[in-house]
Amino acid sequence: MTTAIGEMEISKGRQGPEVQNHVKVYIANLRLKEVGTDVVITAYEQFVINTLSESANSVGAGSVPAAQSGCTPMSEVFRLVVANFKVHDWNLFAA
Repeated sequence: MTTAIGEMEISKGRQGPEVQNHVKVYIANLRLKEVGTDVVITAYEQFVINTLSESANSVGAGSVPAAQSGCTPMSEVFRLVVANFKVHDWNLFAA
């Protein structure tokens, strides 16, 4: 298994770079040797919403860490998902 965490700036829809939001990206690549394939798990967490972004209307502009808002931080959610990933039906990978 390989994991990585990064950040990116992205605009919503057709909005330009002047209204980019800052997003943290979590990614894990799990190799399933038994069936010769990989499973990729990704999660995104907005941490700064531009005041001019379309997203500002629905989620609010600025930055509110998940822990302060009463939510489980995405880093913890991601860690739990990756640690507890299980294949319940291996027939999904049958050729």
